[in-house]
Amino acid sequence: MKAKRSNHAGLVALLLFGAVGVAAVGFYVSRTPQAQNVPPDLQRHVSAQSPGSPSSQPAAKGPDSARVLTPKSKDGDLTFDTSTEPVPEGNDPKVFALNRFLENTKFVPSNARAVGVTVQDGVAYVSFTEGMGQRTYGSSDEATIIQGICKTLAAFPEIQKVQFEIDGKPMDSIGNVDLSQPLDVNPQDGSATQTGA
Repeated sequence: MKAKRSNHAGLVALLLFGAVGVAAVGFYVSRTPQAQNVPPDLQRHVSAQSPGSPSSQPAAKGPDSARVLTPKSKDGDLTFDTSTEPVPEGNDPKVFALNRFLENTKFVPSNARAVGVTVQDGVAYVSFTEGMGQRTYGSSDEATIIQGICKTLAAFPEIQKVQFEIDGKPMDSIGNVDLSQPLDVNPQDGSATQTGA
């Protein structure tokens, strides 16, 4: 009986030693410089929403750049210059492009910003800070803002309409245009590209 017990204890010790050895090798391999340089496409990703789930997928990465518009007016004709700018890491490309456009108008106050864009069934619900609704614009400035926002969002194929919101509620207007319902980003009548008054 004593011989059998010592054999059993030796087997358990051997298994424990083997498990510790495998763990040590795995730790060493994961910390080597070569392991740190594994391309992101080959790395295993675990979703923060469902840790440990085998079907977890990495979060979708947005584009590295966005189309940014700058309004230009000559002899009453409104046009937009287009440039491509890098999107800072962690920023939503839609929000980035909208805020860069608002900055480029030079007349929208700095406290009027887009803070989020949610797309549902082709409609982009753009949440703005309260600063967007605290100022009334003239007809040409209003046309610049609305057309610029529509043209900015038209660059994203999944968006057909835009709803302007503050605190989750539709904006009434920023001048004379009714914003209580979603606007087409590519209107058939061409109003998004018509000249400002």
